[in-house]
Amino acid sequence: MKKRKWLIIIGILVVALIGYLLFFRKTGIPVKEIKIKNVVVKKTVSAAGEVKSREQADLSFSAMGRLSDIAVEEGDVISDGAYIASLDNFTEAQSTQAVKDGRDVAKRDLELYVEQYETNMDAVGGQDEYAIGKRRYEELLSKAEATYQAQLGTLGKTYIYAPFAGKIIDIYYEAGETVISGSPVVKIADEDQKIFEIQLDQEDFTYLELGQEVDIKLDAFEDETFTGIVTKLPSYVEDNAGKDFVIKIDITGDNKNKALLGMTGDAYIILAKTDGEVPALTFDEVQYDIDDKPFVYVFNEGRVETLYIDLGLKGDIYTEIRSNIDKPIIQESDSKYDLQDGVKVKLIR
Repeated sequence: MKKRKWLIIIGILVVALIGYLLFFRKTGIPVKEIKIKNVVVKKTVSAAGEVKSREQADLSFSAMGRLSDIAVEEGDVISDGAYIASLDNFTEAQSTQAVKDGRDVAKRDLELYVEQYETNMDAVGGQDEYAIGKRRYEELLSKAEATYQAQLGTLGKTYIYAPFAGKIIDIYYEAGETVISGSPVVKIADEDQKIFEIQLDQEDFTYLELGQEVDIKLDAFEDETFTGIVTKLPSYVEDNAGKDFVIKIDITGDNKNKALLGMTGDAYIILAKTDGEVPALTFDEVQYDIDDKPFVYVFNEGRVETLYIDLGLKGDIYTEIRSNIDKPIIQESDSKYDLQDGVKVKLIR
């Protein structure tokens, strides 16, 4: 009984489907019109990225200690070489002064020796003895100078100076806290050199050339496009980027100041584009036959007609249409319909 019941249900469905299809064969399969758009067709390669500065750095000490002073605040604009921060360096400063004094004593001893005996070499046993004595004082000064420079290097590890002019973007420590060697204390960046940095795989990298234009879409500005340009190409693959190329795109355009450091988004590097707006259809609105020849279906006196067309640039979204199409382009309104030449259709506006 159950089997018979299912056979009856299937039979009803088949009859209903046949009746449905016969109805539309008679009245016409519903189709919708596809409008040609006038757009700039672009072919691109894209990748996610972040707004950065061409000159930016996390500054740290080369020594461990207590942060005794920080002379900047977040947002400060500072000059190249400006003092930023220092560790508690009393011991190093005292040692530096001591070895400086020793260097100055050695320098003065050499000067006094030369002043006393340069015109009276016989007083020290003659010219040879004078030369030996002078060389001895010069060696002592050289050792004292080397010791002083080494101590300056040690003292220098307790200071941070700006490596370039820029803006203080972030401060990670407060005075009095203990800082570990190499741990970032402040971030500095030159906001006048904003870039959009992406990582591009090796296959897409082969398409890049200097001077290519870039459209940048930032997550913070969904309805706005920023512009950029490829001004430099890397000469090696970054190990820390998954063997990808790191591409730094200069941000251009009047709205570039709205792009803040750290903002994320996507870059679309333009490989080719049409010269202005051209007639175009989206990539899924163009059909291809078994020989890969492009065509569209058009509405011709109530029936489907296959019209082969010439294409121009195939972009990411749109494809340039070079043929003159004077009949409505149609597409099935439901995937269950299959359009073919001569099939009766009903145009749904």
